Amino acid sequence: MGTGAAGGGRTVTSRAGGDGPGPRDVVPPPPCSPAPDTPPPAAGPLRKTVLVVNPLGLHWRIAERFSRSAQRFECAVRVWHGESRADGKSPTDLILLVALPGAELVLEVDGADAAAALDALAEILAAAGGEDYTI
Repeated sequence: MGTGAAGGGRTVTSRAGGDGPGPRDVVPPPPCSPAPDTPPPAAGPLRKTVLVVNPLGLHWRIAERFSRSAQRFECAVRVWHGESRADGKSPTDLILLVALPGAELVLEVDGADAAAALDALAEILAAAGGEDYTI
């Protein structure tokens, strides 16, 4: 065996005879870069401010429509009204925001399909009516 400081003055090696490369002498390959068509990971949640224009505010039919649409996406969906936060996939949470006409809501989405979810869900919150939606 060779000389060294490991183990109190003796060299610890994986080689039986100490001559030639051993398993610990192999240099690992460099990390591979992502494929060129792979989008970069999202830097964080996407947000959009939405004005409630429905004369009844954020009522049950809109909350139900919004939550069913949000459930189709994998990303996390949150809706903020001031300091109050709601899980966008729960109609009950949305109703508890008490968003009256003219309220500004912040829609926040975070996940793999967040970009696709943002505009689709914002359109539901900003709609003037709620009874003409098709599901």
